[in-house]
Amino acid sequence: MARARTAAVLDAVTDLVPRGALNPHVTGTFPPARAEEAPRAVENGHTRGKILIEVVA
Repeated sequence: MARARTAAVLDAVTDLVPRGALNPHVTGTFPPARAEEAPRAVENGHTRGKILIEVVA
């Protein structure tokens, strides 16, 4: 069965995080100026969770 990849599904999943129903296990964040370091952290095995690049709108 194919999974729906729609904006509605993304919104529903995103709403779970602040309620504590979903823990994406973020282990590192990088500002845009250091974004090139993010893939290296994953490739070198220095992370056990999700890596985020912080974007401020």
